[in-house]
Amino acid sequence: MTAVAPIPEVLSRLVADALTQLRAALEHTLYAEVEHRLKRPLTDQEARCIEMPACTESARFDAWLAHGRRRQLAPLAADSELVQRIRALQPFQRRDVEDHPLRLLAEHTNLAKHRAPAVAATRLGAVYPDHQHPDVTVALPLGHNPQPGHGLPLQPGDILASVPRDTSIALSIIPTVCLQRPHTAVWHIALKELGYLEDWVRTTAIPILITGSRQDAAIPPQLDITIGHPDLRQALQSAGATPGSRTRCSEHAGHNRAP
Repeated sequence: MTAVAPIPEVLSRLVADALTQLRAALEHTLYAEVEHRLKRPLTDQEARCIEMPACTESARFDAWLAHGRRRQLAPLAADSELVQRIRALQPFQRRDVEDHPLRLLAEHTNLAKHRAPAVAATRLGAVYPDHQHPDVTVALPLGHNPQPGHGLPLQPGDILASVPRDTSIALSIIPTVCLQRPHTAVWHIALKELGYLEDWVRTTAIPILITGSRQDAAIPPQLDITIGHPDLRQALQSAGATPGSRTRCSEHAGHNRAP
C-alpha cells in the first residue's frame, strides 16, 4: 500500500459532538431529577454542583457526594433513592471498569472538550480476493488478530496482500473508520462505539435515573429535532426505532478495489 487517504476533519468533530450530546443527556436528566425532587428551581450555586460522576472506585464516589454544597441537597443525600440509582451506574460496579460505558463516555468527552477532537483513523476492515487463488495471502481483518482492537491504524507501506510475482489478482479492500479510546489507546470502529454508548445512555442510564429500572419502555431513538413539536410526548409516540449512529456510513468508510 502506497498511501492512505486522510479522514475528513469534520468526522472527528461530528463524533466528538455526538459523544458530548450523549453526556449532556445524562447531565440534563440528573439536573431535572434533582429539581423535580426538590420541587423548586436550583440556585446558581446549587446548579454548579450538579454533574454525573464517573467513578472507578467506591471511595471516589463517596468523596463526590461529600463535596461542598452537593451534600446539602436532600436528593443527593448518601442514602437517598436518587443516589442509589447514580451509584448503580458507576464504573466501579463492574469488573471491566475501563470498558464501562460511563467510563468510556467520560474519557471521550473529557478529551474532546478540553484537549483535542476525537482521535479517528483508518484501519483495515477486510481484504477479499475477487477470485480465489491458492497462493494469495491477505492481511488479517480488524478483530481477527491475536489482540483484537489493538492494531495500529493503516500506514503507507503496510502489506495488505501477498501474491506470487507476475500474478495479477483483483482485491476488494474495506477500510474502517476507528475511534481511539483515550485512556486505553485501544481502537474501536467509530460507529460501533457510538452505537454502544448511545444504546446504554438511552436504554439503561436515563431510565434508571428516572425510574430506577431499565424494564420500562425504552426511549425511542429517532425523532426529527429540526422541526418544532407542539407536544413532545405525543411526538415520541411515533418516533422511529433506528438510532442515527446506525444509519448509512458510506460517506466516511469507503469500499475500494485494488488490482
